Amino acid sequence: MNKKKMILTSLASVAILGAGFVASSPTVVRAEDAPQVVEKSSLEKKYEEAKTKADTAKKDYETAKKKAEDAQKKYDEDQKKTEEKAKKEKEAAKKVDDASLAVQKAYVEYRKVQESRSNYRNRSDYNKKLAEAQVKIDEANKKLTAANNEFKTVRAVVVPEPNALAETKKKAEEAKAEEVVAKKKSDKAAQEVEVAKKEVEAKELEIEKLQDEISTLEQEVATAQHQVDNLKKLLAGVDPDDTEAIEAKLKKGEAELNAKQAELAKKQTGLEKLLDSLDPEGKTQDELDKEAAEAELNKKVESLQNKVADLEKEISNLEILLGGADSEDDTAALQNKLAAKQAELAKKQTGLEKLLDSLDPEGKTQDELDKEAAEAELDKKADELQNKVADLEKEISNLEILLGGADSEDDTAALQNKLATTKAELEKTQKELDAALNELGPDGDEEETPAPAPQPEQPAPAPAPKPEQPAPAPKPEKSADQQAEEDYARRSEEEYNRLTQQQPPKAEKPAPAPAPKPEQPAPAPKTGWKQENGMWYFYNTDGSMATGWLQNNGSWYYLNSNGAMATGWAKVNGSWYYLNANGSMATGWVKDGDTWYYLEASGAMKASQWFKVSDKWYYVNSNGAMATGWLQYNGSWYYLNANGAMATGWAKVNGSWYYLNANGSMATGWV
Repeated sequence: MNKKKMILTSLASVAILGAGFVASSPTVVRAEDAPQVVEKSSLEKKYEEAKTKADTAKKDYETAKKKAEDAQKKYDEDQKKTEEKAKKEKEAAKKVDDASLAVQKAYVEYRKVQESRSNYRNRSDYNKKLAEAQVKIDEANKKLTAANNEFKTVRAVVVPEPNALAETKKKAEEAKAEEVVAKKKSDKAAQEVEVAKKEVEAKELEIEKLQDEISTLEQEVATAQHQVDNLKKLLAGVDPDDTEAIEAKLKKGEAELNAKQAELAKKQTGLEKLLDSLDPEGKTQDELDKEAAEAELNKKVESLQNKVADLEKEISNLEILLGGADSEDDTAALQNKLAAKQAELAKKQTGLEKLLDSLDPEGKTQDELDKEAAEAELDKKADELQNKVADLEKEISNLEILLGGADSEDDTAALQNKLATTKAELEKTQKELDAALNELGPDGDEEETPAPAPQPEQPAPAPAPKPEQPAPAPKPEKSADQQAEEDYARRSEEEYNRLTQQQPPKAEKPAPAPAPKPEQPAPAPKTGWKQENGMWYFYNTDGSMATGWLQNNGSWYYLNSNGAMATGWAKVNGSWYYLNANGSMATGWVKDGDTWYYLEASGAMKASQWFKVSDKWYYVNSNGAMATGWLQYNGSWYYLNANGAMATGWAKVNGSWYYLNANGSMATGWV
């Protein structure tokens, strides 16, 4: 039962019981004694919603906090591994340098012995010196081999690549930011719960106070009415000479009764207004139950739609993995997983279709549903206006009665002013009601010729045309920078394999030709690309170290504030850029892991937007990742093929046909 109806019914029962009072004490019927199920008020609902929201926000915060801690822990561990390897690699490289220098010195000493052969009178002395020099060469070479082996062992240690480490750091920062946002939401939700709780308590206290006052007044009215009735009976049976005293008592009793009734009416009006403020829509319990059921059903539909979209995306990824599986075992495992996901998807889609049918069993179009909703809203408005007109007419009638019995000119003037104001309000409300009724059209007494229902040209729609096979996933052509990067990597590996036999291995650098080895090492001038401690730096012609963006040989590079060349993802002035392994800035499509990203001609990553490439539309989310499968955007559904391109026309998705309009939005109803 509606709370307002329950309270007023309870109070009315008190008045009815009071009408039959005799000498016994009046019986009080309290609202809390009524056995009805009471529908919660709007304030109570608001409080319950706030509590649910706060609980959800708290859970979200705890999840975000755990996620942030895990992400930071992973980044710290990866960073530590990387730093430890860099330190050991530096130490091993120094040992190789020292051993190489010792080999060179041993050869120089051997050469000196050979060149001073004429200085030895005894050949045995010469041979002895030569043998000693050879021993030093052998020992130095042995140390060099050991140093090279140690260097190879250190370099073979697997640590995250720079771009992977940057991604881990990025995820840790994003997770921390999400934790902060979740904490704010949780705190705000908790505050809203307290506010809602206080509002409920204040209103309940006010209602309880009014209920007590009304109950007391109803008892007093019943008692006064009983006394008046007794005096009237007594007056009818006494001698006419003795009526004066009884009439005086009766007049006084009636005055007290009228005063109590007026006060009771005022309190009841106040209670009704208070209850109306708690439930301004005045909906019945059936209407409220229906709305709650529909909301729950809509929630289930949304959950199933999200699950279907996730499964479709997962199936798409499995199909891609299946195409590149190396062994029969991998293929079999992927096929089993794919079959299981497809079965789960079919089950979810069947459940979704049943839910959608239950939401709209008549198969109405969206326009028809919108029209019905508008008419229902108009009906509701008309009902409210009709009730208001009835209330105003009743108030005018009461004012006219009071005006007829007014005692003074002041009372008359006040009542006349109030009557005029109420009549003006009635006239205005009546006009609004007439307009609403005219907008609704003819009432039930008039029959309209129904418009013919839309019929398809054929008794049954023809099978939907099968769309063309989706285009393959976008694979951007190799740019000149990417081709140069691959060629450079191949040449560097060959050069490394050759140099490890005689000198310390050096990391890649942007393809400078190896300079001829001078007999005596000479310091090279610091200009152009230089590798120091495993990092690349660029020195200008004046010897100063470059930082920030650098254009070199047609490619753009980004050098950190310490001058070190960046690779992988880099955030510069609020925009994300991707630097290839050789440091050159990427543009166009880039695949990082299993995810595609699109970088503008400036190198900046696109995010949270639609964009057109080669006459096809794509969408990237807030992280810049290319979307595939079903996408809900601004209230409409779109379908993006496995290659990310937006579908239009007929599309078959997991055995069901859908029609996508020219703008990509999914059509419903007749097409």
